[in-house]
Amino acid sequence: MAARAALFDRPELFSKKVRYDYLFELETWIKGLEAFLQIENLPLSPEERGRTAIRNYVDEVAIARDALVHVGRVTQKLLGEGKEDFASFLQYLERQIAAGAPEPGRRDSRLARAEVEIASAVEKIEDFVRIFDELSRAPYIGQATYVSSGRAVLRSLREDPHLGVFFREDLLPLFDSVDKRTLARIMDRVSDRRSKRELGTLFIGLFKGLHYADVASASMARPASRRRTLVLFSRIWSLAHSLSDYIRTMLLKDEPATSGRAEALDRLLFSTDMELRKVLEGELVDVAHLKESRLAQERMENACGILRDLFQQNILALAEVYAGPVDSRKIFPEHVTRRQQSLRLREELWGLVVSCRRFQESPDKKRLEALLDELASFRRGGMKYLMFKDWTAFDRFASGFSRDCTTKTFLSASHQFEIFTKTLIREIGKRQVLVDEPFAPRGLEKEGAAT
Repeated sequence: MAARAALFDRPELFSKKVRYDYLFELETWIKGLEAFLQIENLPLSPEERGRTAIRNYVDEVAIARDALVHVGRVTQKLLGEGKEDFASFLQYLERQIAAGAPEPGRRDSRLARAEVEIASAVEKIEDFVRIFDELSRAPYIGQATYVSSGRAVLRSLREDPHLGVFFREDLLPLFDSVDKRTLARIMDRVSDRRSKRELGTLFIGLFKGLHYADVASASMARPASRRRTLVLFSRIWSLAHSLSDYIRTMLLKDEPATSGRAEALDRLLFSTDMELRKVLEGELVDVAHLKESRLAQERMENACGILRDLFQQNILALAEVYAGPVDSRKIFPEHVTRRQQSLRLREELWGLVVSCRRFQESPDKKRLEALLDELASFRRGGMKYLMFKDWTAFDRFASGFSRDCTTKTFLSASHQFEIFTKTLIREIGKRQVLVDEPFAPRGLEKEGAAT
């Protein structure tokens, strides 16, 4: 596995024009499709997970169809300028298996075979696109049909002589020269061979997660490709759970429960679980059914922000556990620390308190609209730093204010929401990262602390 994955540290194997972009994109979307076609990786609320056997999967089938179309397009590109790269890729893998030098003229033969085989793979994908297109027009698709159709397409892709390689191989994420130097310095500080191997495995997975989040950000920006982006979120969910299982089964089993490393890894597992639930059981629930694409984009953008921050936090935490103190700005110059997140969250919550109080003082339409704007802004911004257990209560308050009622009807709800928000501010103030940062609220006269 390691020897083959090292291919992506060997750019000389590829043409200067194309290199490995098509191959990495293929792996991203094929593995995304593999995850999305398994129900446990779908973005569902806890209630929906309790009734997966009776829900309608028509929207999910349509999304899988869109992802298949994209896989076909990327594969089709290999018939043009990417063909030589794909032939090099296949020849490299064959050489790793055979452990022998290529025979004279082998590359020309490999190139000719690759063209025929790629064309066959494209035709196979197009067949499944037609099937999924017909299924997506049905009024109802049950769980059994969704699972069975998913198994059929994945089995066919796995058995393909060359697309199947993307199921079997884990290709390395792409590092720029700055990342390589920074990570090399961290790895050099780890003397124990086993620890170096463990840290390297986790770094590869986490940086790959960052790469998937970047691909998702680019995909969701275009309305035509927005819904199929959910396939990538399923892949991220699956990858993150695999990394968590690796930590539990391989790293913690022999680690004393009271050691500093065990405590740090336990914290990492807990935060990973909470943040993943924010995304798959919160932000992305019902996105597949949303008709208003702007709202879908906002929810996906929030999900990407949460995941990107999670992977960066985990990389920094692991670097500190295995190699000692690190400067986060040298690894992620744009990184927002937990302290900065907590400070921003507290300030934005206080902004909601101010808006609530002003509405109570003058319950007119203008003040209510200002409060609703503040709620929407918080939903897009600081809410991702709120504990997931508080999301449901916050959403309940926010949806209550959106009802079509007279402004005075919301006075009682506004007062209750103010109390709820102040409670959140007090809880945030208890975080260890804010122990030396007492809260000094601003914006209301004669208002003391938020207690």
